This record gives sequence, structure tokens and C-alpha cells, in this order.
Amino acid sequence: RNCNFMLCNIFRFSANFNKITHLHVRTRTSDISVNHNRLETLKCDNELAVDSFRAKYNRLRDLQCIRLMKNLINLDLIGNKFENFHAKDFELMQNLHNLKLAENPLTQLGPDIFGNLNVLQYLIIENSIINHSEISTLYPNLTIVETPDEYVKMQFEFFKDPNV
Repeated sequence: RNCNFMLCNIFRFSANFNKITHLHVRTRTSDISVNHNRLETLKCDNELAVDSFRAKYNRLRDLQCIRLMKNLINLDLIGNKFENFHAKDFELMQNLHNLKLAENPLTQLGPDIFGNLNVLQYLIIENSIINHSEISTLYPNLTIVETPDEYVKMQFEFFKDPNV
């Protein structure tokens, strides 16, 4: 049975460990946490002023609505169904500091995906099948914290050079 929620003018929304499959965000909700659900569909009416969005271990496949959350500081999408991303996905997220994409079936990261993320400090992409040389070539300022094998199963820390 599907479970649907609609958020309207709620400052903080937390519905972890439920069976939510669809979420509709209509207006300002500063902090949204919907971890460990069955979330497949996320709908937004327009650009949103969300600061923190956590949707770990759901079934999300695209950032169509999330890309409209222009004030995001923290984005946690660990354990979803994302296979790839496009540059426009993160285009409006210029305040993003923390980005967690681990445990998604990511197979590629194209150029300039994180190009507009000037304040990004922490990026986690572990347990994803992404070639190490691809990451190093696309993001030379990325400091790799741990690389256990030829695939990137690691945690990244992303620090932009202040002199650049």
C-alpha cells in the first residue's frame, strides 16, 4: 500500500522508518528527513528554500525536484537508485557544503557535475562502481581519503584551493 505526504509550511519534517512512497513539497520546509522509507517520487511545485534534505535508503532515481532546492547546505542521498548525474542536477545548489551519494549504483560522473558547488567541503561516494582515474581527471582538487582497490569505494573530502 502506498503512503503519500504533502508538506506545506512546515519548518522541520521528519518521517523516518515508515513506508512513504510519494512526497509532495509545496512551500518552505527548512529540514526534511525521510530516511529508510520507500520513497520513489518526490514532487515540488517550484524552487524551494530547503536547507537540509535527508533521504537515505529509499528508491529515488532522479533529482528532478531536489535540484529546485536552491538553499541546500546538506544533501544526503545514501542508498538510493541513482546511476548517474547531470550538470544541471546541482546547478542551483551553490550553498551545498555536504553531499552524500554513497551506496548508489553510480557508474559515471560526467564533467562539471560539481562545477557550481564552490563551497562544497564534504563529498561521500563510497560503494559505487566509479573508476578512480575518472574521478582524478574530472576533479583534480578532490582529496581522496581512502582507496581500497581499483574502484572508487571511498570517502572523498573536497576542498577547493583558496588560491584558485
